[in-house]
Amino acid sequence: MTIDRPVPPGLQRYWNSPVAQFAQMECNDFEPWEKERHSIFSELLFGLIYDKWNGNKYGPLGDYGNWRSGQLIGKCDGEGVSIYEGGTYLGHNIAALAVDREGRVIDFDFNHNAVFDSTVEHAESRLVRRLFALNQIYDPWYALEREAPALRAEILHAERPRQRRSVFATAASDRSVPLRTGSYPMIQNDAVPQAPQEYSTLLKDVTIYTSLESCAQCSGIMCLASVKDVVYLQWDQGQFLIGNMMRKATAGQGAGFVSPRPIRGDEFGFQYFNDLNRLSEEFSRNVKYEPFYEGVDRITGQDIRITSGSVTSFLCTDEARNVFSRAHADLMNRSHAEFPDAKPADVPNAFTNEQVLIQARDYLSWVKMLNNRGAAHRV
Repeated sequence: MTIDRPVPPGLQRYWNSPVAQFAQMECNDFEPWEKERHSIFSELLFGLIYDKWNGNKYGPLGDYGNWRSGQLIGKCDGEGVSIYEGGTYLGHNIAALAVDREGRVIDFDFNHNAVFDSTVEHAESRLVRRLFALNQIYDPWYALEREAPALRAEILHAERPRQRRSVFATAASDRSVPLRTGSYPMIQNDAVPQAPQEYSTLLKDVTIYTSLESCAQCSGIMCLASVKDVVYLQWDQGQFLIGNMMRKATAGQGAGFVSPRPIRGDEFGFQYFNDLNRLSEEFSRNVKYEPFYEGVDRITGQDIRITSGSVTSFLCTDEARNVFSRAHADLMNRSHAEFPDAKPADVPNAFTNEQVLIQARDYLSWVKMLNNRGAAHRV
């Protein structure tokens, strides 16, 4: 005999409603200073992607036509085959950035599907796992800066996170803290939180910025990690608004894990959100008539002709790269914050918007010194 399953509590209010009611979220309202703060972190994320750009989805050899003419290096000697800048393709031009409640950058990571021959090495899921791993080590983002001492003096240093943030307080909190001198403030022993924190709530005040709307896997991982907010800077129509639905279902159950609040880039006036969405739609329409790639498949050795309008192919094009380039330039050209002294009133030790801006430029300059693509802490 079949027994009907009870409706999960989080779905009861939507069970007999249209899908549109379940999938759509009410718009988030932000104060002008909050919009500026979100925009700075979004520009930082786009700057990271622009700096580590690689459009060679089907390899550096072949013909990407007009889609990547700006990334063309030249022709291979004697073969007449086009070669494009970027080298080996490690993963898609999609990245995520984690920021704590005080406005301090924790870490970032990229999609690395290609290097792992996997469909699940997405930026958000990699980043969340990294955040839990960072809880067990002493390695703030500036620790590796000594790898390039000659360049270090040229950077305007923002106030740095202490060796161990309260967001990372767990059983390892009784470790001794090394002292630093020089360009960094002396780190005192009281910088180490003494009270362990449950790992299930470790990321409850963390915001993740992602360049592309999250898939079901990443939405689920961020939910299990209790991430507070996820800010996405381009639609992914192939993910079916899963982040919205998970937020509504989990927030409505009254207990257990709650999926992060989704925040769209256009809700705080990030112009590049609309630019990417528009250009991606145009790419999907036109690639049917002008192939994204023609060449030899690296695995089978057979000739291939790619006319798929996938978002990951679009994110290899010159038009997409130009959007990330403009956002990068916006960040580096900001002389000062419009709301320099603004900060969350209920967060002790929070960065002001001016400090957030200095930190963002400083962080981007530091990342440019690294040869590795993402995984700045190498754990």
